[in-house]
Amino acid sequence: MRNYLYLKFIVSALFVATIAIGCKKYEEGPTISLRSKRARATNVWQVERAFIQGLDSTAKFYGYRLIMTKEGYYSFSPPPLWAVSFSIIGSWEFSKDKKSIYIHYKDAANKEVKLEYRIYKLMENEFWVFDAASKLEFRFIPA
Repeated sequence: MRNYLYLKFIVSALFVATIAIGCKKYEEGPTISLRSKRARATNVWQVERAFIQGLDSTAKFYGYRLIMTKEGYYSFSPPPLWAVSFSIIGSWEFSKDKKSIYIHYKDAANKEVKLEYRIYKLMENEFWVFDAASKLEFRFIPA
């Protein structure tokens, strides 16, 4: 009887492990996380790497900060000492399937803009997104 219980436990554990591995939401991970997706996305991020049409463009975004709050506020701006005052301030939300993030803001002409960034990795210490329309990829790390 005892061996049957052990066998049943092992089979159940293997089944759960197989399901968890097969249910990976993002291409680059994580497989399993105890933190919610919103909790992982909420952070002050800095650009670690940036690619435009597959070409490394990290230098163009050096020092840029992305702030995402749990309330849904969004800010993407250069370092404070830059002469450029380019900033995007707006809101963010997950898509229904939580595989993308939508960014909402108003442009210089006060027109509503909505961008979609596909999430490739969403971890506590790494956040990778890609905008298919502009072929722009960002890899963020905590600031």
